[in-house]
Amino acid sequence: MKRNDVVLIIVLAAAAVGILIGNRLETQSGDTLIVRVHGAVAQTYSLRQNDSGTITGAGGIQLSFSIEQGHVSVIEANCPDKLCMSHRPISKNGESIICLPAGVILEIQSSEEAQYDAIVR
Repeated sequence: MKRNDVVLIIVLAAAAVGILIGNRLETQSGDTLIVRVHGAVAQTYSLRQNDSGTITGAGGIQLSFSIEQGHVSVIEANCPDKLCMSHRPISKNGESIICLPAGVILEIQSSEEAQYDAIVR
């Protein structure tokens, strides 16, 4: 590798880190948890107060989730793979935890509008 190759790699790495940090700062926190079962809204919760809930999905699969300090996580599930339990807690607008065997989606939404919108011409 030559000197210019190293400089190019450093510049690309710095740009990637800058984009990731900018994306993290731009994403706004949500204020509502929407619980969907097979696409239909089953329950809504405020993220402003600590709470917990249990939802029953397809085949009698139950998911228990908790809301703590604005973060939602699945704490118990009796589905076969339990992937939803290993998902990191969610708190930002548009983030979701999905349990496919149960057909349950936990999705964060914000009541605030985004600061900008995409324009397509």
